[in-house]
Amino acid sequence: MSNDYERFLEARGVETPCERCHGLGTRTYGSTATWRGGIGGQMVTTSVCDKCWGSGDAHRPWRSWREIELLVAENARMKAKKAAADKAAFKARGEAFYAAGG
Repeated sequence: MSNDYERFLEARGVETPCERCHGLGTRTYGSTATWRGGIGGQMVTTSVCDKCWGSGDAHRPWRSWREIELLVAENARMKAKKAAADKAAFKARGEAFYAAGG
């Protein structure tokens, strides 16, 4: 490898650099909205590339941070539902115990 950029890509394991971030895995965004979209402030910010999601490789993107956020939120909802169901079952068992004279 003849230059620093090529050595950098090799060290990261990037075979085909992403066209948006050029293999860096990060991008500069024109507002504070970054990859999340939505309303952003007037400030240039750097965050994960929203095409390769940080891998830097066009053919081997990492998992979408948007997708991970959705999975984390769904997991929290499922945990809350399970906790509510466990509480209701515990209450029902207690009521049944006392109704049986326990």
